[in-house]
Amino acid sequence: MKKLLFVLLMLAAMSANAQWVELETQNTVFLKSISAVTDNLVWALPLSGKVLKSTNGGLNWTSYVFNNAEIPSGNRFNNIFALDESTAFISGQNFTQTIGYSYKTTNGGQNWFQIFSITNGYINAIWMRNSNEGILTDDPINNYWTIRKTTNGGINWFVATTYPALTGELGVTCSIYSSGDYIWIGTGSGRIFHSSNFGASWNIQNLNNNHEIGAINFINYLTGICVGSTILSYTVNSGVNWVNMNYPNTGTSVGVAGGLNDFIIGNIGRKIYRTTNLGNNWTIEFQLDSGLSRYHMIKSRTGGVVWDARSNGKVGKRIIPINIHNISSEIPSKYSLSQNYPNPFNPVTKIRFDLPRAGFVKLTVFDALGREVETLVYEHQSPGTYEASFNASQYASGVYFYRLTADGFTETKRMILLK
Repeated sequence: MKKLLFVLLMLAAMSANAQWVELETQNTVFLKSISAVTDNLVWALPLSGKVLKSTNGGLNWTSYVFNNAEIPSGNRFNNIFALDESTAFISGQNFTQTIGYSYKTTNGGQNWFQIFSITNGYINAIWMRNSNEGILTDDPINNYWTIRKTTNGGINWFVATTYPALTGELGVTCSIYSSGDYIWIGTGSGRIFHSSNFGASWNIQNLNNNHEIGAINFINYLTGICVGSTILSYTVNSGVNWVNMNYPNTGTSVGVAGGLNDFIIGNIGRKIYRTTNLGNNWTIEFQLDSGLSRYHMIKSRTGGVVWDARSNGKVGKRIIPINIHNISSEIPSKYSLSQNYPNPFNPVTKIRFDLPRAGFVKLTVFDALGREVETLVYEHQSPGTYEASFNASQYASGVYFYRLTADGFTETKRMILLK
């Protein structure tokens, strides 16, 4: 009876906290950044002294304390990018020497070696698209931005482009996102540096806002969201045009996750906000205890779990994926994709599908010309019956197609948007 009561209390607590749980890491130094390769493989970076890694979705964490001969104790770190279980990159600054540093491990965090340094610099982010190619961005020096690129795993970095900095313009820690060849880097003055060929050429996307862009997230190379201290915008054309949305926040945002019709943003304070109708209405999904803060929030690059790095040294985990809901506890006997309903629709429709086995699932929407317009699901899922929502308020009337791909199963159906 006591065990049953405990389970019921736990379920009630989980429901009250909108499916967020706090994971113990055995670390008390506040976390500055987090990098989730999958829903199971997650790295976390405290301000100094070590890195943390979990290979089982945050249930257990291994701490790798830095060797002072490899990384001096005076270094402070602000961002991490993990490529896989063995390889990760961290960056920060030695404030006594005013030198920015980047380090790399190739043996899972046991040892580190320096790959880059810059005097009077502050390195904001590294993003690697594979074991060789990556982008590094730091603060302007002598009133010029310099974006660097590597083609040999960070051993050498060459200048990809330079731009004049605006008066007082600075970089933003972890404000970078890449989807295939496309890259977006946020700044502290409402500008985004963008490349569509992974750094071969660049342009500036200006949001006409002087406030920082704290986080960027794209669900494919066309559709994305950026959020900052006073601005929240979306794009459906890779950032050529950004459209402002109703903004609920009153503080610097450090993360955004989800698609246009259902996404969350987290601020550096205590709150996480959620919208399910393109920002028209917002609810507070989760709130940290008084006195706590979060410094970074991201979604797994492969998977659907959202993570945040907290000031108490612990990791927050949103265990329910964005954009998709499990609507039945029964395990289906076969894969199937149902007709969307309603159909025709305006502007929201629901798509139901069955998964008899656990595996990676992709649910994508295409226009009549076969161009991908939105990815609704792109994550590992357990067996069950699921329902995903598609909000087409920003798309034109016409015929669209949606395709489910899972474990060798593929099916495509037709739907009509009628405005």
